Parts: sequence; structure tokens; C-alpha cells
Amino acid sequence: MIKIKMFITFVNQINYQPLSLIPLAALFLLTLILGKEKGLGRFKFSKLLPNLIFFRISIFAAILSRSLFFLGVQGELLNWMQIICSLAFRLGIVDIVLESVWSAILILGIRKSTPPRILKDLLFVASSFIVITVEMNNRGLLTTIGTAAVASVLAFIVGPGASKQIQNISSALAVQVERQFSIGDWVELDGHLGKVDNISWNSTYLYDPKFDRYIVIPNSKIDSVSIINYSMPSPIDFKLEVNVGLPYELPPGQALEILRSTLFNHKDIPDPSRASVFLDNYGDSSINYIVRFFISDFAIRFYVKSDISSRIWYAVVRAGYSIPFPIVDLRTSQSMQRQETVMMDKLQAMSCSELRKIDLFASLTDQELCTIASDDCFIRYAPGEFIVSKGEIGTSMYVIIDGTCSVVIGDDIHSDKVITTLNKGDIFGEISALTNTPRTASIRAITHIELQEISQKQIEKIFLNNKLAMNEFSRIIAQREAESRNFTPTEQEDFQVSLLKKMSLSFEKFFNL
Repeated sequence: MIKIKMFITFVNQINYQPLSLIPLAALFLLTLILGKEKGLGRFKFSKLLPNLIFFRISIFAAILSRSLFFLGVQGELLNWMQIICSLAFRLGIVDIVLESVWSAILILGIRKSTPPRILKDLLFVASSFIVITVEMNNRGLLTTIGTAAVASVLAFIVGPGASKQIQNISSALAVQVERQFSIGDWVELDGHLGKVDNISWNSTYLYDPKFDRYIVIPNSKIDSVSIINYSMPSPIDFKLEVNVGLPYELPPGQALEILRSTLFNHKDIPDPSRASVFLDNYGDSSINYIVRFFISDFAIRFYVKSDISSRIWYAVVRAGYSIPFPIVDLRTSQSMQRQETVMMDKLQAMSCSELRKIDLFASLTDQELCTIASDDCFIRYAPGEFIVSKGEIGTSMYVIIDGTCSVVIGDDIHSDKVITTLNKGDIFGEISALTNTPRTASIRAITHIELQEISQKQIEKIFLNNKLAMNEFSRIIAQREAESRNFTPTEQEDFQVSLLKKMSLSFEKFFNL
């Protein structure tokens, strides 16, 4: 109150000081410079500058009052200029106080989200009404003319277009009360996507970083459009999707692994384990997949999607495939058969090479290995599929060419009791296949897995023509069992002899020898 009285005294004194227009003009110029700097925001402190429009009005009214005094104008007009000067100054003080409180709330983090500007504006309108009413009443001017003056000032504060304004204000209040979105949220309104920068009386302002532009949407329109808030329920988790089509030749299990691998070790994906990759549909020229993951900054979504899409291309090419595109297939049945033959030859060569690396097949010749690779199946399983089940009679043994699987025991095929993990180069099902006994465990694929099956028919050919191989098989299998069960040398030898007897009896019975 003391400061306000001093300012009013200063205004009254300028009517009797001829040179008072010079400092007033300098103050007016200073408010213009500070207001422009606040709008440009070139420095960190720019946002802390107060809104000086009411001080500008106060100074302008003082200048006008002094000019009228110099011109010899007296009476009611001069008194009204002084009243406007005093009211504008008081409204400026109210505006600075509310702005300071709002900034303190924001800086101290009293609220988790940025407080909406419209609430501050409502408080300012209410405070302005009180200040103007009290001032007019103290001066004895709260008459019909005075009431009209109060209404005019409030109309200036609220803005033109009363009917539309009321509708806009109502919609803005509904947004704040229902918490549909807040300042700083990423939302999509009426098909426009951006970050909420401000919610004013009339409009909601969205900033679109993609085109570096502002989108202004009237608040009244928000009531009639769909609202998508990407910042809710979590303001730091934004889900993105990348759609990609991969060739039919690429097994879905392997495709899912390739796509999932592109998400790991990415600086903008904080938790790749939360991602999901799945097969969407079978298209005309490709199998279509969807890759979903979370990022913490929605503003960089375009860069992250571009980076992940690039990673997918490189990963697919490294796997020996390419991203398909719509084509007209002019291949004949003969050309397709030739292509399949080339592919099978490639798989058989790879299988033969992998078999040669396994110690169990060290006693076999290259011809015998190639016979196994060419005559028996090269099979693939998707993650989660069971390859063999506990209790079934084994008719084949399997060599892992690529991938990983788990050994599961339990009475139920869906048992999760995993006792070990098998990787590339490992063998399973050999004892059951060699002795024609039930399987003692189930095998479930962990990743996309490629296997070389070795059937009992092939085992017959190997052991009937290569007794050394039969002895070598039993020795290596006995050695592996000894390592896993902690056999003594005597127990290992007994197990090998027992296994040889079972193998011989099984072959004689199975092949009627």
C-alpha cells in the first residue's frame, strides 16, 4: 500500500513539473524493450520478466494526463486519466504477484505437471474485478457510468467475442477439471499431433517439432473431436511401432529373433525386455510383422523409428535374406524346382560341415556324413515348440545346427522344470534312438532352431557297415553320461558295455536280424 500511495503521489506531482514527460517517456520505452525481450526469450532470465502491459498503460495514462495539463484541459477528463493511471498500476502489481506465485509453483515442483495458464488468468480476472470495484467505490464513482467502465475494463481483459469466449472458456475449464491433458503432454487433437505448449482462454497451442510450427486449436472445438494423449498414463513411456514385411523364405521363428535383436543396445530404448515382436498377417508378397517398444522422449520418435528400420534392413541382409516388395512371379515349375534343389544342396552342405565338427561322428567317413545329411530331414522349430516329448518311443536322434533348446523334465509336457540348455553342436535323443526306449525328458525350443534329424534307418546303415562306429558311439555316450552323473571309471565301463548290449538287442529286434 505504501508503494501504491508513493506512485499515486508521483503521478499527481508530475502535473506541476514541466520536465516530468522526459522520465515518463524513458520508463515507457524501457517497458517496451523489456516486453520485447520477454517475447523473444533470447536469455535464460527472459521468462522471469514480468508482464508490463498494465505498467505501460499506467505510464501512458500519466503521459497523456500531463499533456492534457499542458494544453490547459481541466475537469473530468483529467481526473479519469489519473484514475486509469492508478488502476493500471495496481493491476500490474496483481499481475506480478500472481506470475511470481505461478513461477514458484513451477520451480519448486509443488505440482507434478505444469499449472495451466488459464487458472492464473481466472484468478487475475477475479482480482481485477475486486481492485477496480474497490477503487471506483472509494472515489464515489460506482454509478451507472462507473459500472460501465468496470465492464469495459473486464471486457478488455477477457477479450472480444463474448459468446464465443464463454464457450472457449467452458471447454478450457472442462479440460483442466477432467485432466484430459496438461501443458507438456503429447496429444493428438483433431488429427494434429504436438506437445501442449499453452492453454489460454480461447485456444490450445500445440508445438509440432516435425515441421517446427505451432498449431492453434480453438478450445470450443476440443469438445467435438477425439483426444489421444500419448503422455498418459505414464509421461516417460511412449510406445512406438515399426511395421515390416519379411520374405516367406525366412522362417517366422528366425524372423522374430532378428527383429528382437535390433532393439538391444539402443541408447534411446531404456528397457528392450518390455518390447514385443509378433507376426501380424500374411501379405501378398511378404509375412508382415509388428515391432513394438518404448522410448522416454516422444520428440525423437522419428529418429528412433528410422534407426530401428535401418537396423532391421542390415540384420535381414546379414541373415542372407532381403526385404521383399510386390513382384509378378514369372517362374516356371522347373525353375522353382531348380531353386529348391540349390537351397537343399546348400542346407545339406552346411549340415555335413556341422556334423564333421562333432566328436560323436569322428569315426564316420565324409561319405557317411553326407548320406545322413542328404537322406534325413533338415527341420526347423519356432520358439516354444516341443521337439520331442517325454515318454514317447524315440525313432530319431537330433543334432542342433543352429539355435538353442531346453531339456524339460516332469510328468506334464507343459512343465517348466528346465534341467539344462542345449546349444549349437549338441545332440539329444541318441540313447532313445539307439536303444529303442521311451524318451526320459522333453525338449523345447528356446529360440528359432534348426536340426539335422538322424533316423533309425540311417543308424542301421551306419552300424551294420561300420562296427567301429558303433563302439565309438557307445564310448563317447558313456563318457558324456559319466561326466553328467559323476561315474567312477568302473561305472563308466559298465555303462558302456550295457549300452552296447542294448544297442545290439535293439537292432536285432527292430531290423529282424
